[in-house]
Amino acid sequence: LTFLAPSGGNELRNVNAVILRNTNLKALKVRIGGTTLFDGEIGEDDVLIPFTLQSTPIIQIDAKTTKTPNQNKKIGEVYCGQILVVLPNFDSYDPERMLLESGSLRTVGGKLVAYRGKDKYASRWRVLLVDAATKDLLEQVFKQNPLVTFWPEPKARPRNLFDVGWKVEALPFSYSNIVKTAGHTVESEMEEI
Repeated sequence: LTFLAPSGGNELRNVNAVILRNTNLKALKVRIGGTTLFDGEIGEDDVLIPFTLQSTPIIQIDAKTTKTPNQNKKIGEVYCGQILVVLPNFDSYDPERMLLESGSLRTVGGKLVAYRGKDKYASRWRVLLVDAATKDLLEQVFKQNPLVTFWPEPKARPRNLFDVGWKVEALPFSYSNIVKTAGHTVESEMEEI
């Protein structure tokens, strides 16, 4: 896998995870240059392979065997990126699919044009008793990254990873308890863009 810049050349990317979806691989090796990040077997068709943060223009996946012997090797989809924040005490997640099309974009001249695009997703999620450090990290992630991918683990499997960016309008940080040190309730509505 080669990360390309808009100009067509290789581009360095910071990655600490590879997600494989819809794969029939059993044994595989994930490498960056001479460094092996993962060498082993996977049991699922969808899997997350985390590793230490690396800056690279290329990731190599060596497929060794498949779950069904002598079957053609199929990788399916590959996502390479960073896990920015893991939400503890994940309480609720409510996805919705918008049946009507809606949205807006700006033309090259700056004119705002409204459009409607169907089958977009929206979701509402909530975590309870988040400590101040995690709350601050979460806020920083959404400030620095206007487009993030939301993956509602552990109640969902990697196939439920959304292939979209999300925008968050606001993050309320109310206290979960009358005692401030008990933690915050963090909830947000996210909308596919």
